[in-house]
Amino acid sequence: MEIMCLRVLLLIGTAVSGVSGGSFLIESNCTLCQTIPVPTASDFAVMLTDLFDSTIYDSRVFPRLMQNETIFVDVTFQLYKITDLDEVSGVMNLMAKVTVIWRDEYLTAKYIPGHHKPYEMDSLQTDVWVPPVTIFNSVKGLKPIFDKNYHVKTILAAAKNYWRAGVTTATGCSVDATYYPFDSQACELVLTMWDYTAEEVMFDNSATELDTEYYDENEEWDLESSTVTTYNSSNKPFRRYILNLKRRPVFFIVNMISPLVLVGLLNSLVFVLPADAGERIGFAVNVFLTFAVFLTILAENLPKTSAPLAMLSYYLSSMLAMSSMSTLVTIFTLRIHDKDEESTVPFYVAALVATMTFRICREKYKNPEKPEPKAPPPRPKPVTTPGPEDKSRPPSSMAPSAGPSRLGMDAAADPLDELKKPPPQPTQAVVVDDESSDEEEDQQPEIRYGVTWKTVAQTFDKFFFVAFSIGSMALSSVFLVPLFSRA
Repeated sequence: MEIMCLRVLLLIGTAVSGVSGGSFLIESNCTLCQTIPVPTASDFAVMLTDLFDSTIYDSRVFPRLMQNETIFVDVTFQLYKITDLDEVSGVMNLMAKVTVIWRDEYLTAKYIPGHHKPYEMDSLQTDVWVPPVTIFNSVKGLKPIFDKNYHVKTILAAAKNYWRAGVTTATGCSVDATYYPFDSQACELVLTMWDYTAEEVMFDNSATELDTEYYDENEEWDLESSTVTTYNSSNKPFRRYILNLKRRPVFFIVNMISPLVLVGLLNSLVFVLPADAGERIGFAVNVFLTFAVFLTILAENLPKTSAPLAMLSYYLSSMLAMSSMSTLVTIFTLRIHDKDEESTVPFYVAALVATMTFRICREKYKNPEKPEPKAPPPRPKPVTTPGPEDKSRPPSSMAPSAGPSRLGMDAAADPLDELKKPPPQPTQAVVVDDESSDEEEDQQPEIRYGVTWKTVAQTFDKFFFVAFSIGSMALSSVFLVPLFSRA
């Protein structure tokens, strides 16, 4: 009996102190404890007959003796867990417990403490008037959040009704992905009283922040703070809970930003590969495709909106454009490297390369040069072809001395034999034309400032390596530094 009395006084005292704002003192040896008996089933039957008879109480009637008065409803939202925040669809899913407290004057007017022994009771939602608390920004539909499986507890001495229920809801959340993955989001949960005006039902202003006593941390989002505001709009009561969330960025730094920075450095390293290796074009195309894949992955994880667009998307698009430019420049330098060395480098190209390599300031590169001509092949000596007469004659060294006998023999020769001999053939000799060798020497390419086509290709490789390295670092500074500054 003593314990039962203390429980009765504790509940009544809590209700009274909540209404009046004062304190309530419980004494263990009070007279009221000694006079309040334990209610029986018949006591509840009497009370239900007196309070909830259909001719006395109707849950469809506004629970005020004066129907033009305002009912103040106290709503406590106790957050348990943020199960998911989908940036693409803009939906926040959460679990919470909602406690709704309001006064029912019909129960106060009919309840007699001495006659009605029960001090509290549980009722079905269909038996009492329940304020239609509705989640205004729900994506599942605008309907009251009450569930018939939960009962309404009534503290009869204070004429207060308590309704507690677990809620799993999905609300809209406008995601600002400008600084993704270092972004912060402010998601709202808005409550209203469906079908009632602010003059009829109004939220109590007792709550100032979200109750997070039993909150379970989310793996991706950190709940930094929360605020609660109560206001009227178009003569409708509203209560807004704002959840300030900050993304945990470590996962995205390791799996997205770090690989992006490293791949960005490969844009310039394509010009370090030897031109004769034959791997430059394939290397540049692979880097380009890597950025394209990262851009696709990022687009799948961000909302399909243009205002605002994530800075990481701008960074990836810029690096993708730079990668395509490096591919085109690589093709250009390879074409220069494979040009015929026998062709002359134009003067403006040679002057440009000489300026870039400071050859124009060096004394030994100031005057144009020609390559040393190749040594001509040895020229054959003229060869005289002997005629028939010369073949019949012995060499002069072996010819006998002219004497009388010889002269006599020649004089005795037949004149017809002389006519039968073939005419003497003219002497032929191999003549080497010196003019052709002079023309070949004149056609040797003129080397200005010692610049050849390979020199041009190597100079452009060095220049574009430095240019693309500076470009990659500049883009990383412009887009990534503001992101990391918000970490």
